[in-house]
Amino acid sequence: MASSERTGIPREIDRGIQLWRDRWSLLRLLYADRALLSALTGAQLLAALWPSAFALTVGWLAGRLGDVLGKEAPATAVVTPLVLVALCLLLEEATVALLGAAQIKAAGRVDGRARHRVRTFVLTCRGSTLLEDPEVADNVSRAGNITGDDHRSPGKAATGQLTLIFRILTAVVAAVLVARFSVILAVVLLFGSLLMRAVIRRQWMHLTEVKNGREHRARRARYWTDLAGGRAAAKEIRLFGLGDWAVARRSREALEWAGELWRVRYRVLKHQWPAVIIALVCSSSALFFPARAVVRGEMAAADLVTYLVAGATVITISRMGYEAFDIEYGLESVKALRELEERGTPSRQEAGSGRTGPGSGRPPAIHMENISFRYPGTDRPVLQNLDLRIEPGEVLAIVGKSGVGKTTLIKLLAGMYEPTSGRLTVDGSDLAAADVTAWRRRMGVVFQDFVKYPLSAADNVALGAPENAATPEALAAALEAGDARALVDSLPSGADTLLSAEWKDGVDLSGGQWQRVAIARALYAAQHGRDVLVMDEPTAHLDVSAEADFYRRIVAQASGQTVVLISHRMSTVRHADRILLMAEGRVAEEGTHEELMALDGDYARLFRLQATRFTIPEGGATPVLST
Repeated sequence: MASSERTGIPREIDRGIQLWRDRWSLLRLLYADRALLSALTGAQLLAALWPSAFALTVGWLAGRLGDVLGKEAPATAVVTPLVLVALCLLLEEATVALLGAAQIKAAGRVDGRARHRVRTFVLTCRGSTLLEDPEVADNVSRAGNITGDDHRSPGKAATGQLTLIFRILTAVVAAVLVARFSVILAVVLLFGSLLMRAVIRRQWMHLTEVKNGREHRARRARYWTDLAGGRAAAKEIRLFGLGDWAVARRSREALEWAGELWRVRYRVLKHQWPAVIIALVCSSSALFFPARAVVRGEMAAADLVTYLVAGATVITISRMGYEAFDIEYGLESVKALRELEERGTPSRQEAGSGRTGPGSGRPPAIHMENISFRYPGTDRPVLQNLDLRIEPGEVLAIVGKSGVGKTTLIKLLAGMYEPTSGRLTVDGSDLAAADVTAWRRRMGVVFQDFVKYPLSAADNVALGAPENAATPEALAAALEAGDARALVDSLPSGADTLLSAEWKDGVDLSGGQWQRVAIARALYAAQHGRDVLVMDEPTAHLDVSAEADFYRRIVAQASGQTVVLISHRMSTVRHADRILLMAEGRVAEEGTHEELMALDGDYARLFRLQATRFTIPEGGATPVLST
C-alpha cells in the first residue's frame, strides 16, 4: 500500500513531503563534519551575494562613466566604482576556488562514510541469503557505485543540495534588487524562473527514475563487459572462438539497458516547448520594462545596467546545473543504502552466547534438528527434515551426487544461511540466537569455490586466522601439513611471492597447487583455535597420489578438532569415523565405511563404481591403476 493511502494524505502532498525529507537527509550528511560545513556554507554565502553586489557596482560604474562623458564629473570619478568591479571579479574567482576545494573535500568525506556503511552492511549481514537476493544486489550496486559511470555520489548530492539552496538565495537577493524598480517584475521573474526550473526538472529527472529502475540491466552489461575483456574467461573465449559472441552479447545487454533511456531522452527533448515559452516571457520582460522606463525618462540609463544584470541573475535559477543531476543520482544511492540497512541484520549487533574461537576448549556438539531449507523465490526444498548430530572431535564425511544439498548443509552450519524450518544448535544453544561472528571464529572452512587472493603465499595461508599475528614457524607448519611446503619454497620469492600474474612479479598457480594452499589455510586456522574444520570437495584438483595421502594428513594435523569432509570421491573419506550418504535433501545412509559396504546400498554401489578404475591397498598411500 502506498504511503499516501496509509496516511490519507493526497498523493501530490505526500510526494512533496517526502521530497523535503529526502533533501533534508542529504543536508544531514554534511553535518557530521561541522568545521568543513562552516567553510562550505561561508563560501556558498559569498557566492550567493556577489552577483547582486556586482550588479550594483556595474550600475554605479555605468553612471559614473556617463557623468565623465557628459563632462559632469572628472575622469577620476570612475576609479572607485572601477576598483569595486575589479574586487567583485576577484572575489568571484577566489570564491569559486574556495568553494570547489570545500565541495571536493566535503563530498569525499561523505562518500567515505557511505562506502563504509555499504561495506559494513555487506560484511556483517548475518548470512549470505540476503546478499543473493536480486533486489538487494541492485541496491548494493546503487549504494556502492559511488565512483562508477553513474556517479551516484552521496557526497556530491549533499554538496549539490547546499549549492541549490544558495542558488535560490542568489535569485531571491537579485529579485529584491529588481523590486526596487518593480515589485511585479521581480515576482514575475522569480516565479517564472522557478516554474521553468520545475518543468525542466520534472522532465529530465524522469530519466533518472528510468535509469535507476534498470539497474539490473546495467549490472548485466557490466558483467558481459568484464567477461569479454577480463582474464577469468580469456582461455575459453579464445579457445572456442567466442570473442565475437561475447562482444555481441555485451552489446545486446547494453542496448537493452540504454534503449529505453534514449527513448525517454528523445521524448524530453520533444517536450521542451513549455520551458522555451517561459524563458522567452521572463527574458523579454526583464529587458522590455526597464528599457521602456529609460525611454520614458522614469529611470536613469545607468540604472538599466543594474536591473538587467539583476534580472539575468534571477533567471539563471532556471538553469539545470550539474548539481541537479548530482542530487538525483546521489539521492538514489542514499535511498538504496537506507533500504539495505533497514533490511539487513548485522551479526555484530546480535551478540549472543556464542564463544570466540581461540581458547574455547573442546569442540562443540552440533545438532541439526528437523532442518528444511529452500532458496528464496523457489518452491523446491534443498534439504527436507534433516536430523543430524555431529559429535565433538568426530571426523564426519558427507557424500552424495551433485545437487543433493551437501554444500547447502555446510553453509547452514557456518551460519551463512538460516533454515526455512527447524533449528541448528551448538552445545544446546540455538545458532539463530547466538553471536554468529563468534561462531564463525571457531570454524576453518575450505569451500569448493575458495577465494584465490591476489596476495603473497604467506598471506593466503595466514588469512585462515587473521586475528593472529602470522609467524614464519606457524606458516611453515601449516604449509607442511597441507603438503604445500615444497610448492611454496619453489616460488621465486618463496612465501613472499605474489600469487597473481595480473600484477608485477606475480605468478599463477595451477588448480591443484591452489587447492594445496587453501588446505594449508584451513589447517593454519585449526592450529590457531578453530575447533570445527570443514572441507568441501578438498581433493577436486589434486592428483590421485595426493588425494590418497590427503586423509592421513588431515586427521594427523586436525587432532582435537571436529572435521567435516564433503566429497564425491569415496576413497577420500573411507576412513572417516562416520559417513553420511545424502539423497534428495535427506540422509539416505549412515555408518562407517565397513557398515555401509555391508549394507550393500547406494554407497556400496557408488564405491564399487569408482573402485573399478583404481585399487587402493589397505595399508598403502599410493593407488594402483586397475587393469
